[in-house]
Amino acid sequence: MRWIYWLLNLRDPGSIDSVESWEVLVRSALPALLLGLIALAGVCAAALNLSRQIVLRPSRRLLLAALRLAGIGIVMVLVLQLEANLLLRRARPPKVAVLLDTSESMSVRDAAGATGTRFDEALRLAQHEVTDALSDGARLLWYHARAGQAQPLLRGLPAADTRPDGPTDLGGAVQQAMEDAGDPAAIVLITDGKTARHDRLADAARLAKQSGVQVFGIWLGSTRPAKSVSVRMTEADAYVRLGDELSLAATVRAEGLAGRTVDVKLFEDDAPEARMEQKVTLAAEQVPVVFRYRPRQPGRHRYRIDVGRVEDAETDLTNVASTTVDVIDDPIRVLYVEGTPRFELKYLNIWLARDPVIDLTTVTRMPRGGWYVQGNRRHDKIDEGFPVAPAELFEYDVLIFGDIPRSAFRQGGDLAETKLMQVAEFVVKRGGGLITLGGQAVYGAGQYQNSAIEQVLPFQIGGRKDYQLPGFFNVIANPTALAHPVMALTDDPATTREAWDDLPRLDGCNIVGDPAAATLGLKPAATLLAYRYHENKQYPVIATHDVGRGRVLSMAIDTTWRWEMQRQDNEVDNYRKFWGRAVRYVAADPRTRPGKANILAHSSRPLIGSEFPMVTTLVDPNYGPVRNADLLVEVNEPSGGSYRIYPCDSDASPGLYRYSVPLQERGVYQVRATYEDSTTVHEIIAGDAPAEMFDAGADPTSLRFLAAETGGAAESAAKAGEVLAAVPLTAQRYMESVSVPLWNLPLTAALLIVVVCADCFIRKRNGLV
Repeated sequence: MRWIYWLLNLRDPGSIDSVESWEVLVRSALPALLLGLIALAGVCAAALNLSRQIVLRPSRRLLLAALRLAGIGIVMVLVLQLEANLLLRRARPPKVAVLLDTSESMSVRDAAGATGTRFDEALRLAQHEVTDALSDGARLLWYHARAGQAQPLLRGLPAADTRPDGPTDLGGAVQQAMEDAGDPAAIVLITDGKTARHDRLADAARLAKQSGVQVFGIWLGSTRPAKSVSVRMTEADAYVRLGDELSLAATVRAEGLAGRTVDVKLFEDDAPEARMEQKVTLAAEQVPVVFRYRPRQPGRHRYRIDVGRVEDAETDLTNVASTTVDVIDDPIRVLYVEGTPRFELKYLNIWLARDPVIDLTTVTRMPRGGWYVQGNRRHDKIDEGFPVAPAELFEYDVLIFGDIPRSAFRQGGDLAETKLMQVAEFVVKRGGGLITLGGQAVYGAGQYQNSAIEQVLPFQIGGRKDYQLPGFFNVIANPTALAHPVMALTDDPATTREAWDDLPRLDGCNIVGDPAAATLGLKPAATLLAYRYHENKQYPVIATHDVGRGRVLSMAIDTTWRWEMQRQDNEVDNYRKFWGRAVRYVAADPRTRPGKANILAHSSRPLIGSEFPMVTTLVDPNYGPVRNADLLVEVNEPSGGSYRIYPCDSDASPGLYRYSVPLQERGVYQVRATYEDSTTVHEIIAGDAPAEMFDAGADPTSLRFLAAETGGAAESAAKAGEVLAAVPLTAQRYMESVSVPLWNLPLTAALLIVVVCADCFIRKRNGLV
């Protein structure tokens, strides 16, 4: 029957089991009388061949008559425009979608021999075992992920030289395959079972179950953790000023390779030679590695910590960790205001001025009146000492207040103390840093109670009669603050404690707080960094807290110069360390400037497949937030695509325009933020190994979950035959109604031509005209 279906021009005749019913319909609009005359004329033409006047053998005359009747029958089919409506029962082989995992974890070398990767084994399984087992009974639809990109699946088998790349999303792959294949009977996953999106597995299983799609999994590789070395960046500066040291901290951990010694190297950008190098003995626990490197050029640089190729390692993808750092050529602009010449001023003026990252300006109130200014001042009206206009004050990044009384800010009859209010705005609004020192005319001794500056100090200033603690004393570092950026004189807390204990004793300490209070004299949000004892009572001497956008560091001590003056030549210069750290800690972020679209990244790990959070800040010349700005963010992807984002700020975060960039492929993303005439460019280098690579052993858990939820099966590659044998290959039967235009078939035209040619041939051979 199949050849009849073929002659009737039916689609896929091999899938037709039977014709359940049929009927013939006339579609012609010709009058019945005309149709009857045509039929009568045809019968008469056939009857003439039976006349005795035609000299032919009876058999030949009958044959000619039959040909004439057949011809008129075909003509009637054409004239009547006959159609046949058929109800067909069809049976077709099931569709089976085969998905090959091409994610990064498939490059682990623990399958198909000593050097074979999981991907090599997956490709072999697909080309041989899967094809042999399923191609005869099913229509196979091949899919694989686009290497290095978290994009929808691509049709077809990947090339043999494909480089596995990017994260795994098994749940998303199942959903995409069902959508593209149109609900196949089954899905076969050839993977190591790793997935970065466990949250999507349940949704994929539910959708497959509802659609009647069974999932079968073949997992590759060993379930033990792959022999590997994992490097993770644990701490990295978001930016560093040119001339400062960049601190990069990482951990190195070995799996199955403990005891080996490797060279851990620090690379900058694409330089082939390492900038720094350390030898590390691998261990099963995390081994800390710290690099302190001084960048040589400003700009945005990529730094990577790399252990290179390790012998016997089954993967090298976790051997490197990277981050990007802004190296900014913008010194810290410090304004040091002192009320009277003293040793603290002398020593700070010497050492801060020598710091390559600090641009120091000192303003000293002279005993007989007037002000003495040193350094690169950024404000006018020197005779008034302190900057008059907020814009001038905001040119500085850090203010240091020495022993200067409150009355100094009331000169010229300014009873409203405008300058002190500007200092508070400098911290809260500008985001600047403020350091206050002890002395004879500060805090309570300087009558700063209830002033604008008292509102931003970490110390409480209570009313009391005594403002100074007598005698020499040691500064005791708070044990919980030994790792604080200001207090960490060394990398080791124990060594830092010893360093603080060994510092020379000081003389001169202010008392802060209310004497009737049981607390140390700190505000609730303040952090105590150091204290002293007097008569068995603890008094705070160094404290800090964040206020608004800025930071304040307050000291009740005023003779830190003793740490430098009494230092032996062979001793570490902890005086310079402490003050260098203090100024850097409170300094304003140099990336935030008025009229500039400042891009800040909220993550140091740009992983493929993740959303990379970012924020652009906008401030006006007075460092107030710019609301409802027409901010344009353009993202250029590594593959050449681009798109635009129009972020908005909110009442909760005025001037902060938050957005995120989906990292769908490996390479460099360029983010351009444009506001008015200012454009800032930020680069995101997406390339670190997905998080699933930090335990690269095969994980069949997700496959077993999908198989159990959908009624499928999941086994290792060694039992691939059992899994493939369970794939349903039952033909799918269904009914189909088709309409066949008999009058317009190639068969009809061919029969008419054959009949006419046969009639002419017989008549010609027998001498008839």
